[in-house]
Amino acid sequence: MQLFIPGLTGYRFSAARLHAAKYGVGSKVDIIPKVVQRFDDNQIAHFVDFIISPHVCTDLPFGEKVLKLSSGIELFIPNTIRNMGATRIIDQYLLYCKEMCSDFEPLGKSSLFTILDTCKASTRKSLQGINYFAAEAGEAFDGLRKMIEDKVTLCSDSERLIENLKRARFYLKSDYKVH
Repeated sequence: MQLFIPGLTGYRFSAARLHAAKYGVGSKVDIIPKVVQRFDDNQIAHFVDFIISPHVCTDLPFGEKVLKLSSGIELFIPNTIRNMGATRIIDQYLLYCKEMCSDFEPLGKSSLFTILDTCKASTRKSLQGINYFAAEAGEAFDGLRKMIEDKVTLCSDSERLIENLKRARFYLKSDYKVH
């Protein structure tokens, strides 16, 4: 038989004969997908509730992302802006579970990192140094305003230019920091 079917081993030959005797010759083998689940759905739901809570996100959610588990269950997770990085989120979550839910067994760190990676969200960056930028820009606006006020020939446009400079300076001090 091995001459006609290359790669046929004694085990495969015996398994084929056993299958033919049990199910009939030429019957199709139904392969049932086997789902190995090493965690509980409650563990995932608990972590997802934590990452969309005010402890991690201060902004309102916008839109949704679908997280599909290997078992076929779909979880709908809102898109959010996170105020801290993944490592800090996981450390805070593990401390939260230890303090608040002592009988609850959280997922491992690698699983939590995988969930955070799957649940993409924008991470707000630290804006240190933006105050220095705004202060120097404010001095520049003062210099420009003084130059405009010193020019008497542009009287008709000087008030409009000074008003626009005030608006630009206010924008730098307020709305620019949010972006």
